[in-house]
Amino acid sequence: MEVVNEKLMLAYSLEYDLGYEGIYNNVVTDGDYTFQSFCLEEDKEKVLQGLKLIDESMEASQTQIWCNDAFYRYLSGESHQ
Repeated sequence: MEVVNEKLMLAYSLEYDLGYEGIYNNVVTDGDYTFQSFCLEEDKEKVLQGLKLIDESMEASQTQIWCNDAFYRYLSGESHQ
């Protein structure tokens, strides 16, 4: 399944997709509000620990998704646009 978010220039799949790069979708919720961010696989533990430090009472979860090359370059800093 592919989802496209043109505002973020993000096309992603919830299942492994050849040609897409693996990243993590980080979600924090307190019941009323939800915060969502993305990170590279090598940063996932640091990001999760940092999110939990903000407020331990909030639920934090991570889901691996696969994204298009343009968004992966944006996350990795390779894109200077």
